[in-house]
Amino acid sequence: RQAHSAQMLAFLLNTLAAKKEEAPPPSLADVVKDTLVLKGEYGWLAFHVGLFLFCCAMARSLITSQPKIRWLHGLMFLCLTSYGGSTLVPMMLGKPIAMFANEALVLHMGLAWLLVKQLPPFLSVLKTGPGKALSSMGFEFIRCHVMILQAGLAASTLGGGKMPGFSYPVAVVGPIVCGVLGACGGAFFPTDKGLAAVTGDLPWRVQSGIVGSIWLQLLLHDPNVKPLFAGTALADPDWVKIAAIAFFQLVPLLSSQGIFELGANPLAPPPAKGKAKKA
Repeated sequence: RQAHSAQMLAFLLNTLAAKKEEAPPPSLADVVKDTLVLKGEYGWLAFHVGLFLFCCAMARSLITSQPKIRWLHGLMFLCLTSYGGSTLVPMMLGKPIAMFANEALVLHMGLAWLLVKQLPPFLSVLKTGPGKALSSMGFEFIRCHVMILQAGLAASTLGGGKMPGFSYPVAVVGPIVCGVLGACGGAFFPTDKGLAAVTGDLPWRVQSGIVGSIWLQLLLHDPNVKPLFAGTALADPDWVKIAAIAFFQLVPLLSSQGIFELGANPLAPPPAKGKAKKA
């Protein structure tokens, strides 16, 4: 019996190995899709590259507005304002804040701030056109993922079932508010700023957070809307997220060229008025 069992086990292992070898390699589209949603073989690389560029964008913005700020003050200020959304939402939901849950956030910010503050050539590169565009793209990429994570965290924490005072089958207000805060929570830090960010025209970060959070709520969590997209690409949650990422990426790029604008964006301001565009 032992010999028979050993043969059966060997047969099963060989069968599984053969199936694994016969599996076709993923297509380029699948690799790109998985990478953009931080999954698959290269998801970790996209996360760390995007996070470093995000930190560089924030560090460039701070050193430009406060060139004489002390190094430690600047680092603490950056961590507070850059990760404001992923700090506010977990606090409201009783979860660990992002800086504690993923220590890479502070390490990347420390490295970016060190390079920007102590290495003038690095800052000069960030201030070039390509440097601004690249860092802005990394900033929007990570900011969108923070919105996705915080909206998802609220949806899973609040769960389904009828919410008190509201007869809809899933939570609506919480995930949308948390998604918006995830996308732009840093705009309300330090706390003495209060709601200063929205006292005038809504900036791009707030507007994009509202649009993106509603998009995610409808296509990822709403049981009455999701069935409408059955059989389409948007039935796949990954493509829903990629559509949000594309929106966050494209609008600032178009805005920086004066083609389209949706709220003020300090990282991608439109061309100065009065300057004629070259043909």
